[in-house]
Amino acid sequence: MLIFYLRFPVNIGKTRQVGMANPKPVQTEAFINQQRPKVADKALGKVIGVRFPIEVDQVLLELPDKTGYIRSAVIEKLKADGLI
Repeated sequence: MLIFYLRFPVNIGKTRQVGMANPKPVQTEAFINQQRPKVADKALGKVIGVRFPIEVDQVLLELPDKTGYIRSAVIEKLKADGLI
């Protein structure tokens, strides 16, 4: 028979919440805007992940700014299709 002795009391079940420094923080629009990355003074949206075929991936990985290249290519295509 194993018996475990604990040196410190264990709180099983409910955990005690410790008060935060500021329980109701106010995030102004200026604060939120400074957190968003920008390109050409425009805030960026959420990240969209895309996978490419191996041959395309190899070419993109060799580019010095693959993110900028992909972004500009997508914007160009959306404009050509009249979507933006």
